[in-house]
Amino acid sequence: MKNKLILITSLLLFFQSTSIAQLAWPKSPANSKPWTRWWWMDNAVDSANLKLELKEMAAAGIGGVEITPIYGVKGEEKRAIPFLSSKFAGMLNYTIDEATKLGMGVDLPPGSGWRCGGPFVPENKGLWKMVLRQFDLKPGDKWQNNQGTKDLVLASFV
Repeated sequence: MKNKLILITSLLLFFQSTSIAQLAWPKSPANSKPWTRWWWMDNAVDSANLKLELKEMAAAGIGGVEITPIYGVKGEEKRAIPFLSSKFAGMLNYTIDEATKLGMGVDLPPGSGWRCGGPFVPENKGLWKMVLRQFDLKPGDKWQNNQGTKDLVLASFV
């Protein structure tokens, strides 16, 4: 009987102690939120829309943006802002200020959204591209690499 009483008392104390502790999901720190790439088509941006879109992204839980300035939209050339111009820098600074107010980060990778590199980058460390070419061969013909290109992959489709 004494053992039963000890067991019941122990169980009651255990269940009471676990129910007292409120288990809550920890608040996510800002640096754990996902980021997104933000395409700036020909940098045709304005402060009103930048602010609106940043607010919408923050409300959706986005923690930051990677701005990718890239080619424009046909018919919207008049809105283009030259990359790294003083107007571009102004829009970028405005974006950083607004994002900071919302607890978001901003990143601007080097270049214009395409691969970085140049003649100073060794071939084995460079970023690559894929070029597709189509050749029609008749039965018995032998394809030859007349472009002098190396590191080729060929596929034949009939």
